[in-house]
Amino acid sequence: MRNLNPSDIEKMISLKGMIIRSSSIIPEIREAVFRCLVCGYFSDPIIVDRGKISEPPTCLKQECLAKNSMTLVHNRCRFADKQIVRLQETPDEIPEGGTPHTVSLLLHDKLVDNGKPGDRIEVTGIYRAMTVRVGPAHRTTYIDCLHIKKASKTRMAAEDPMDVDNSLRRVDEDVELDEEKLKKFEELSKQPDIYEKLARSLAPNIWELDDVKKGLLCQLFGGNALNLASGANFRGDINILLVGDPGTSKSQLLQYIHKLSPRGIYTSGRGSSAVGLTAYVAKDPETGETVLESGALVLSDRGICCIDEFDKMSDSARSMLHEVMEQQTVSIAKAGIIASLNARTSVLACANPSGSRYNPRLSVIENIHLPPTLLSRFDLIYLILDKPDEQTDRRLAKHIVALHFENAESAQEEALDITTLTSYVSYARKNIHPKLSDEAAEELTRGYVELRKAGKFAGSSKKVITATPRQIESLIRLSEALARMRFSEWVEKHDVDEAFRLLRVAMQQSATDHATGTIDMDLINTGVSASERMRRDILASSIRDITLEKMQIGGSAMRLSEYSWLEEEFPKVNRSETPWLIVLNHSPWYNSYDYHYMEGETMRVMYEPWFVKNKVDVVFSGHVHAYERSERISNIAYTVVNGICSPVKDQSAPVYITIGDGGNIEGLATKMTEPQPKYSAYREASFGHAIFSIKNRTHAHYGWHRNQDGYAVEADTMWFYNRFWHPVDDSPSFDS
Repeated sequence: MRNLNPSDIEKMISLKGMIIRSSSIIPEIREAVFRCLVCGYFSDPIIVDRGKISEPPTCLKQECLAKNSMTLVHNRCRFADKQIVRLQETPDEIPEGGTPHTVSLLLHDKLVDNGKPGDRIEVTGIYRAMTVRVGPAHRTTYIDCLHIKKASKTRMAAEDPMDVDNSLRRVDEDVELDEEKLKKFEELSKQPDIYEKLARSLAPNIWELDDVKKGLLCQLFGGNALNLASGANFRGDINILLVGDPGTSKSQLLQYIHKLSPRGIYTSGRGSSAVGLTAYVAKDPETGETVLESGALVLSDRGICCIDEFDKMSDSARSMLHEVMEQQTVSIAKAGIIASLNARTSVLACANPSGSRYNPRLSVIENIHLPPTLLSRFDLIYLILDKPDEQTDRRLAKHIVALHFENAESAQEEALDITTLTSYVSYARKNIHPKLSDEAAEELTRGYVELRKAGKFAGSSKKVITATPRQIESLIRLSEALARMRFSEWVEKHDVDEAFRLLRVAMQQSATDHATGTIDMDLINTGVSASERMRRDILASSIRDITLEKMQIGGSAMRLSEYSWLEEEFPKVNRSETPWLIVLNHSPWYNSYDYHYMEGETMRVMYEPWFVKNKVDVVFSGHVHAYERSERISNIAYTVVNGICSPVKDQSAPVYITIGDGGNIEGLATKMTEPQPKYSAYREASFGHAIFSIKNRTHAHYGWHRNQDGYAVEADTMWFYNRFWHPVDDSPSFDS
């Protein structure tokens, strides 16, 4: 593409690239008919050449010959479909340090809609230049397409069984298979070791990691998407996360899968924005209309989106993945455009632990600092750790050295070559849609129940969550993928057994509580294991007992009576008569200023569970000569008096407002802790006052005014939703 030059204009050329944008279908006039305004004469159809309409200067009727009297008659003209497509160089063709080149394609008639963003195609056409200058320095060039075909047969075909109409019009992405190849594939599928052979064929240059490769193999084959008559949809794509130490081949595995996937997009978390992953608004160069341009996830529709450096992605970019990884859509509401785009893609991501080395004593969430809501959407989470071992290191070194020998490929004779592998996977994705047999369905149910029963503490009635409904959906997808490898129309019991094994291997690595040695899905779903939560509950209870004991021994009858009074009074509040529950105290619990920092921790440990349980709406405090407002948060998950544990978002908790800035002789508290904690929504060291205006039993308006402004403008404002009557999220900016 970058070799095109002016000498190629008006010549037939052929080039390859990836579609990044396609316009809507535009009607283009092909034959024009004119009518004389004087005598009413209709001209014969006039052929339109490249959009240039030759209007007759005079009436063509000999009896009339009136000048400038001909007008275009649209309903007698013949129109054809036209589409403008933007083609970009593929990443493997871009030179080092270069940026991708692009060129416009003009598609007409049957070629229209023969490709969509993300497709890799080879186009043949005539390189043309526009007859009108776009600017003083250049002319616009384009390719008038004559033929389009798929660019590479070493990539898998995209599975699109639900889109029959479009599949007839788009480029045929099926890998061309003759009878000889089909017969060969049938023989391969009947081999008893086909599963192991396929696993050996996947990234054969990477040593071991057999279970990881088998999981990735299941991702390539995929499960069946299920669309019920009720409108419920269940994805068939498998999401996988690789976490581990540097130098453990994570990125190489991503690159290998990217080369195999039908519409794979490879991106890095560090350089990806939210709009770059989903979609962004731009101006159509042809029509001038506001249009949506597809991002990486939408371009990966029916493919695999590979995301490297997943842990370094911004919070806003990661938040877009929640909808994609479960509902497989991207909802957009920008610039007057409201749309839901398909993003039916598998997500393959890899992440490095904070501090570069994985700490086995911490959970996955504590190692890579990803939100539990996102981690729980991955079907398989693999830990790839670099553990020093003399024998393992020697075998790995021999393997790497052997790759540099001339006869290195002789050791890989048993593995399938990349063309055969991609053709095999493509055929299975397109033509094999296995269903659950009765035996497999019964085994799935039995195995899931056994998995749930496995989590129980010795000597305790509490149980650990060892599996969730998301796990059984993952098991179904894995079982279907395993059946596809054998070209089987039915999922058998041994497919389910292997799916359970793959899931257990992944969970034993990523969801094992090192304190008990058992699998605990709470480590993935909440970031805190059940044993740790129980330990903290015991510690919190001990702190309360010791505090009460000291109150009694010290003779603090007033504090003890206050504690007892609150314990009895809170449940008595009738929220039908008193809808708003507001608490006033002196020392703030959540204060990010250096002044009086953490002074209220003991009181917080004692009273905060009541505030959350009884749905207190807001807590006002003073003491600190400054202003601060928190999000809705609680520290109940920790209940430990220290400055390490961070509060988490809790919609049952109150908003904590420190408003000790009304005026004083000591001056303002100007020293703040840095950086500002996530739970702190707004803070400022200024004199001010606030108004809390209750509108009804569900809504109240709060505004804080900076006194020195001299005019009635709210510097900080918030609409409060009553926790009892209308407990919706009124602090959406905070993502714990």
